[in-house]
Amino acid sequence: KISLATPFLMNLRRPHGNLSSCFITMMDDSRDSIFYVLDQISAISKFGGGVGVNISRVRCKGARIKGVKNASGGVIPWIRIINDTAVAVNQQGKRKGAVTVSLDMWHLDIEDFLELRTENGDQRMKAYDIFPQVVIPDLFMQKAETGENWLMVDPHEIRTKYGIEIADLWGAEFTEFYRRLYRDAADGKLELYKFYPAKELLKKIMRSQIETGMPYLAFKDTLNKYNPNKHDGLIVGTNLCTESHSNVRPAQIAESRIENGRIIHETEGGLVHVCNLVSLNLANISGDEELADTCATAVRILDNAIDFTEVPILEGQLHNRRYRTVGVGAMGLADHLAVRNIPYLNCAGYVDELFEKIALATIRSSIGLAKEKGCFEAYQGSDWSKGIILGHDQIWFNKNTRLASEWNQVFADLAAYGIRNSQLMAIAPNTSSSLIQGCTASVLPIYRKFFVETHGKG
Repeated sequence: KISLATPFLMNLRRPHGNLSSCFITMMDDSRDSIFYVLDQISAISKFGGGVGVNISRVRCKGARIKGVKNASGGVIPWIRIINDTAVAVNQQGKRKGAVTVSLDMWHLDIEDFLELRTENGDQRMKAYDIFPQVVIPDLFMQKAETGENWLMVDPHEIRTKYGIEIADLWGAEFTEFYRRLYRDAADGKLELYKFYPAKELLKKIMRSQIETGMPYLAFKDTLNKYNPNKHDGLIVGTNLCTESHSNVRPAQIAESRIENGRIIHETEGGLVHVCNLVSLNLANISGDEELADTCATAVRILDNAIDFTEVPILEGQLHNRRYRTVGVGAMGLADHLAVRNIPYLNCAGYVDELFEKIALATIRSSIGLAKEKGCFEAYQGSDWSKGIILGHDQIWFNKNTRLASEWNQVFADLAAYGIRNSQLMAIAPNTSSSLIQGCTASVLPIYRKFFVETHGKG
């Protein structure tokens, strides 16, 4: 009824076992930070985790370094090193190292970024083993709709001239600052910038997706609007499989020294997103009572895993304690529907209520754990502490769901006890673990009765 994620299956009952599936880290715009993050990536990959890396703070190609024009090679050379790190440090020989690199849409290197996995062009600008991810603000989509130009800039120049880290902005704050930059660029006040039709840039993304299957798309404003921990930071992108995300910030390297022939970095302030995953096997679960019981077990498994997993990097351990992020996912949905003779093309209402029941049960379980063990560290000031669940208040639930009476009880319990885990649900692709379970993967339909599965071992 519950499928453990691959790092669980690989590392349970092994010394120094990492049970966490998903990690997201972020590079700052310095050599020390870049190589520190590369070391993080290798450590995570060694212990079986998938990695997301946001690289939007790194200056663009042609940017100044210490005042010297055209000194920077931009983000692509660093992405190529990330690519080779993922290949070199595989996941204990069980599966290939896997990294998604995310870049914000306003970054001046975005056009080169979209060509990372295409077959044509300069092979020195390619990285075929990473998974590119574009982080898109709502404003870009609006400009694509209205046929306006999009402005791309260098984050280093913006940081130097305006004292603002543009990678840290989202929503109305980003829109206001971006419009100021737009005017300044039009007036010639910026050194490095480019205007390009937003619609044509969107077409470039689509062409790359048709040719390579990439990039992933992460909608930054939506991610942060529904972020329950927006009081404590921001979401910069998603994990490798795009189901999991939370606050991330780069570590500031306070001091570096050599001990016993090794470079030791003293860092502060960094947070690396960590998520621990299981999936409900819906093919084997029948009835609301069994569903609720299974959800409660899944949440307890994951919460316990936070306490006894050995996260391979310090910033991940800090994140685990601060947010206690877990992800209860699902697999076998197509099997579940088939047994009930519900056509996949006509299942929206049924599936909507099924997953609402899963949300209800997991949130109720985490509130129960808070009553038993206490809340996550950053609870005060979070959406949860304000009586907001999944981006909505109690009034919204009363107007929009048939399960309003059950939600009302959850809101009352939340006010009384708080919640143990800041994020609870994440539907992973679980392609390999569903093969072990013998059910359909994730929430995907059966697309062929016979097919060939190709993986790292052949």
